[in-house]
Amino acid sequence: MKLLRVLQEGEVEPVGSRTPQKVDVRVVSATNRELAVESAQGRFREDLYYRLNVVQLTIPPLRERREDIPALINHFIARTAALENIHVRGVSEEAMTLLTAFDWPGNVRQLQNAIFRAVVLCDSDRLSMRDFPQILAQAQRAERAAPALQAAETPAAAPVLPRRSTVSS
Repeated sequence: MKLLRVLQEGEVEPVGSRTPQKVDVRVVSATNRELAVESAQGRFREDLYYRLNVVQLTIPPLRERREDIPALINHFIARTAALENIHVRGVSEEAMTLLTAFDWPGNVRQLQNAIFRAVVLCDSDRLSMRDFPQILAQAQRAERAAPALQAAETPAAAPVLPRRSTVSS
């Protein structure tokens, strides 16, 4: 496998060439799978796993680090506005609350795409809740489903019995 050679020897063989060339590169890879488990079960090459696993960083999903969401939102707004030459400068408090409370199953990439879509379609200088119809709809569906999920997870409540008075006459 040619990637193994690059990682181990630091050289590549360009197409059409018979002599390898030295390269000085750093490889950063990401996955949402446990490669040690995948490797042990034969679904990922063990030699590649050990060559890639020099420094391992585990980054929790966005829903577990909500404090990062406002900074990411502001960054994505500024970057998209600059790239697209659009004059969106921020986000309303209500929209920020919505976006911070959302679970972001697609993590940072989903947040980035939602901000991009909102910025390019926005008709004012601040993003509002109406600029996030997909997120709002998903949040409303989850809100409607929450009572049913709670009822399914909560054991049947004990009957409420009248309290006996402790005061004697």
